[in-house]
Amino acid sequence: MAYGSTQSGVGRIYRRAASGAGREEMLLESKDRLIPVSWSPNGEWLLHLTGVARHWDQYLLPLSGSRKPVPFLVDAYDKVDAQFSPDGRWIVYSSTETGSGGVYVRPAPESVGGWPGAQGKWPVSARGGTHARWRGDGKELFFLAGGHLMAASIESGSGSFRALSPKPLFPMRRSRGGPPFEYDVSSDGKKFLVLDKPDSAAPITLILNWEARLSKR
Repeated sequence: MAYGSTQSGVGRIYRRAASGAGREEMLLESKDRLIPVSWSPNGEWLLHLTGVARHWDQYLLPLSGSRKPVPFLVDAYDKVDAQFSPDGRWIVYSSTETGSGGVYVRPAPESVGGWPGAQGKWPVSARGGTHARWRGDGKELFFLAGGHLMAASIESGSGSFRALSPKPLFPMRRSRGGPPFEYDVSSDGKKFLVLDKPDSAAPITLILNWEARLSKR
């Protein structure tokens, strides 16, 4: 597993065996903030975000050789929630380029495993959206928009990509200050693990004269 850390005062990305065995290994260090977001399916690349000038850019980190990050998407907009498709040929992400969040897909670079010569950018969400996740076979994308979890069927192959009109699955609220991803989906797309926030906080119970209760025992 890969994770970011700022304990040393700088941005760092580490990896460690998921079993917990062995020691952690530092993969990258930077004066900017670093957040690893997605492994390539072959495990040879790590897609990560770099926080620069109050927004996030996307880089690809090779896990062998020089380990020098390769720019994937660097522009003036905020780009988050990036994730490799299950076959490693596409990358989905959210961007503020239209003024609000929207979900888009771009081909992964050929050097990373993308289709040879594939170019372009395809919108997936119709009216904004964030936090996209792929179904295990890559034929559906899920994302949050308008207080709902949405689903869009995907048609792709040989460098071509098409997202059908998204449809709402069920209401889902986002909590402010919550984790980057508040849901996950099973590989068949039929089950969802959702972090939900209750309508009201748990009641507070105040016990008076609790010392007297201790003395009676």
